[in-house]
Amino acid sequence: MSDSIKRDLRKGFIASAFTKYLNFGMRIIVAAVLARLLEPHEFGIFSIALVFLTFFSLLSESGMSVAVVQKRDLSEADVSNIFKFTVGMGLSIAAIFMASSGLIAQFYEEPALTMVCQVLAISAVFNSAAGVPRALMLKEKRFGEIARLDVIAMFTAAAVAMTSAFLGAKYYALVLQELVRGCLVFFMYYRASGIQVQRGFSFASIGKVFNYSAFQFLFNVLNYFSRNIDNLLIGKYFSTTMLGFYNKSYTLMLLPNQTISQVITPALHPVFAELQDQPKRMYQYYVDMVRFLADIGVVISLGVFFFAHEMILVLYGARWLDVVPMLQPLALTIGLQLILQTSGSVFQALGLTKHLFYTGLVSSFMIIGAIVYGVVSQDIIVLCTAYASSILFVFLQNYYVLTRVGFDHPFTEFLGYLKVPALIYVLLFVGMKLALFVQQLAFGSDYFLVNVLAFGGLSAGLFFVTREYRFLGEFGSDYGIKLPTNKLGKLFERSR
Repeated sequence: MSDSIKRDLRKGFIASAFTKYLNFGMRIIVAAVLARLLEPHEFGIFSIALVFLTFFSLLSESGMSVAVVQKRDLSEADVSNIFKFTVGMGLSIAAIFMASSGLIAQFYEEPALTMVCQVLAISAVFNSAAGVPRALMLKEKRFGEIARLDVIAMFTAAAVAMTSAFLGAKYYALVLQELVRGCLVFFMYYRASGIQVQRGFSFASIGKVFNYSAFQFLFNVLNYFSRNIDNLLIGKYFSTTMLGFYNKSYTLMLLPNQTISQVITPALHPVFAELQDQPKRMYQYYVDMVRFLADIGVVISLGVFFFAHEMILVLYGARWLDVVPMLQPLALTIGLQLILQTSGSVFQALGLTKHLFYTGLVSSFMIIGAIVYGVVSQDIIVLCTAYASSILFVFLQNYYVLTRVGFDHPFTEFLGYLKVPALIYVLLFVGMKLALFVQQLAFGSDYFLVNVLAFGGLSAGLFFVTREYRFLGEFGSDYGIKLPTNKLGKLFERSR
């Protein structure tokens, strides 16, 4: 990789990491506090409303911000027109959201949803309007400044949520958190981006980005339904309390994405867009990132699976232990989802939003089918297991298209980069199951400390035996990521 591309990626990773890890710590603290102040039923009400907020925000943004990052020939007048378009869409969609709040409450037989949706509709306007200013900052690779603004919004919103929950605001604490965050993010991005809003409006600017943004928008809609149909159906056909439990398990499954993959993805699109005419070069850099994420994903995925009970007890307390059997099957997909999270940015950088839409269409059918099967079974554990199974097929079809069409490389070659992480995954899973079986046989129970030592020892041993620690060390050196693999590797070599 050229020094400039490497430098830009490293700068983006560091800035994103700063935000995401602060965000991760704050989310854990806020979640732990709110879980002790609010009931699962109240989390369920907010989860339903948030699904609709996400949908209406997505409609209003229309895929325009991604097009601003990708297109090189946009003038200030074009950017101004696109910004006005997204603001106008945001206002229109927010009005529809407010008007439909009563129907949403009636459908779910939850009167509280009326006011909750009406308040959140305001946030939809800010979410839409913030897209273009943020896209301009991404295009200019101002990753550090974006990180700083996100941290300010995050801490302020978290403080508002915890204070209002302590004062008895119930689910409105979660609503206020979302509203404050959206409002702050818009005003700070708008000011920092320096966007020049000009007089007049022309649809010609929208036409310049339409072909690119249209397929991006359609993909976003498909992705929305595949990622949120579970909340919609569980809230309707199970209960808001069950939805509260499920939402916690799903949120924990996504945390690694938010703290690892999403450290990488904000930088991938703007930096890789510079290589859009050199897909073979881009491929060589990307497969290393995929392998790195796979290695990290193995440890996190199985760690969450085997220590789910202790995690829930520490983070949320005993009344949330019903989350454990839902979290475990979902946890097994964390490694795959870490990798999948980055694929959209690569499709975008290659200009293949049309193919992104088609792969999203197939993925949506797979995921929605699995969720509907779980709903029909009336068993939430079956639903989680079916969803987890569908992610494997989503991964395979998504990367088949990306490698064959986007990079013009054999799919088997791509899978070859994942054979060592896959082997470690299988052996670590089997090894931990044997360790638990031996403890049960010998002592009639298993012990947390023994499990931790077994998991750590097996993980380290497998990475050293397969020599995968060498790859991690080289990758860390290239991107300025400090990993203990080199020092531990030297100790391992000496011990041999």
